[in-house]
Amino acid sequence: GCMFPGQHWGEWNGSQLQPTIQKLMKGYNRYLRPNFNEGPVEIGMSLDIASIDAISEINMDYTATIFLRQRWRDSRLVFPGNESVSVDGRLVSLLWIPDTFIPDSKRSFLHDVTVENRLIRIFSNGTVLYALR
Repeated sequence: GCMFPGQHWGEWNGSQLQPTIQKLMKGYNRYLRPNFNEGPVEIGMSLDIASIDAISEINMDYTATIFLRQRWRDSRLVFPGNESVSVDGRLVSLLWIPDTFIPDSKRSFLHDVTVENRLIRIFSNGTVLYALR
């Protein structure tokens, strides 16, 4: 069945979403990974270190600001045309995203000055670019 009856997605209702996104989200289940029952999802990843601050020899830790970019294909998100759509970062809660973690990290958080620092771009071939800081 449809996970979003009445086209309401949490705080988001259909009228707030771009028509392309509305169509893609109809019947989309974020709890199922792409290509479910097939092979693994290949995820391209890049990590850039923007800064390393607050190095503590006593605690043997440091604080770093990183940019993490991930890219994968989700065939459920294919749409006609040859363009891409940028999606409000708050809509990440509607999409399947990889459960990425940094081993041995004491604490991780997403920068949220004004809004959370997330970018989602969906390409017409179903490629998703997900970037965060």
